[in-house]
Order: sequence, then C-alpha cells, then structure tokens
Amino acid sequence: MHLCGIMSLEILTAIYRILYLCGG
Repeated sequence: MHLCGIMSLEILTAIYRILYLCGG
C-alpha cells in the first residue's frame, strides 16, 4: 500500500469537505 497515495487522498477529501461546507 502506498502511504503517500492514502495521505494525498485523505488531504483531498478534507479539502473537498471544507470547500463543500464553506461553499454549500
């Protein structure tokens, strides 16, 4: 398993949630 891939995926998910909450 690629930790970097998982880390980046979690970061992207966190950013998406923040943008969704702020923009939604």
